[in-house]
Amino acid sequence: MKHIFHHSITRIHPSAYLLRRRPAPRDLSVSLVVNFRRHFSSKPSDRHDDNNNTNPDNVPIVEVTPSPTTTTVVNATNGGGGPEATTTVDGKPIPPAIESLLKAPYQKVSQPGLFPWRHEEEPLPRLIPGTPDYETKGFLLGGNILSSSPNMDALATEYLFLKVPWYNLLFFRRAWEADLVESMQWAFFQAVPAMLSNTFTVPFDKLVSSGDDTVEFSHESKRLVDDIPNGEQDKEEVQKQERPTGVTSQKAVERMVHPDLLQLYHTAREFGTESLRVRLEMKSTNEPPVLVNLFAFPFLSRSNHKKRKKKYNLLLDSIAESGGISSGGLSPDAMETVHGFMEEFSQTGKMESTVLCQVLIPCDEIFCVKDAETGRLIQGHADEKFRRVVHLVRFEQTVTAHWTNKGGIFPFRIEPGEWQITDIDDLLEGNLLL
Repeated sequence: MKHIFHHSITRIHPSAYLLRRRPAPRDLSVSLVVNFRRHFSSKPSDRHDDNNNTNPDNVPIVEVTPSPTTTTVVNATNGGGGPEATTTVDGKPIPPAIESLLKAPYQKVSQPGLFPWRHEEEPLPRLIPGTPDYETKGFLLGGNILSSSPNMDALATEYLFLKVPWYNLLFFRRAWEADLVESMQWAFFQAVPAMLSNTFTVPFDKLVSSGDDTVEFSHESKRLVDDIPNGEQDKEEVQKQERPTGVTSQKAVERMVHPDLLQLYHTAREFGTESLRVRLEMKSTNEPPVLVNLFAFPFLSRSNHKKRKKKYNLLLDSIAESGGISSGGLSPDAMETVHGFMEEFSQTGKMESTVLCQVLIPCDEIFCVKDAETGRLIQGHADEKFRRVVHLVRFEQTVTAHWTNKGGIFPFRIEPGEWQITDIDDLLEGNLLL
């Protein structure tokens, strides 16, 4: 079967692109242990350690040492119950492990902690039928959309926006979707260490070594920066001067993940008042990832959503009130909005739309955050044992339609974009377009 992913980017470095054709990952593992002291102050000169020294540990000191297992531990110091669920998703059988999670008693997830990571054995409440979040948020698409027909939404998106041939949809749709989510699983296991590499200035290749179906940490001991002399030299300039080769650049990471998601990790590293020790280890499981939903926003993209937000929300409200476009009951204002978008499309010759895909990715994972001085548990589990968790990863792709003037039902050709992770486990509350 012909693979439908966009292959315009050659393989240079794992952070140079997001998705590519890969075998189903069977044994992916990522592990990270971080110790960092965080000081908050309005200006660098106000930061002192216990001995009243100015600007203690203002920049990361990273030491990478081998762990007793095949993974590597990274140490960094930085200054500064409801009803049971159904057994299908979008009409498709759920793997046993994820099914057991969906049937677990509903528990309110605690507020986000100091380190931006969700480590729960239950999925997000909005994915569990019968919970309040399921009724009010649903797929969290944006606006007031809960997606009335997920299967038809996905089918239309695949054919109109992702260029999947009709015969593939007719005969090989399950296989195509399985290929899609397996590639997204691989991308997730590349994006997480890329974000950590950029955030903690650790070379990507020292965190992750890539084989046909494995991702694991390598090891190296190296001291990056001692301190900032006299507290006068700019912190970012020192980091730039001492930055080791192989650290994933911000530009490269932002091709994989949305800038707001990356900034969340930078903020967690730079602000706070406690000494923290963070341990994170991830391994893939034999359970396949699950496609939750696939949806498209025509005429709307990250580059134009601010100027179109008001009109688009009014259009969605009208569609919801009238029972959908197929009912023919759109208000005059809504019809005028649609005609306006189409007229702009015909005049400019191109139209950007956004494809949204949410995927459940199961992992075997260790995660804990402790106070480095007292050992008090702040997040995760104190026993530091592997647990089966499931992450909801949100992907977006901007596709561009080019007007062809060739007539027909669809007088345009679709230019695919690149998938980008825009949120993980609703850390950014979906990072919504609307």
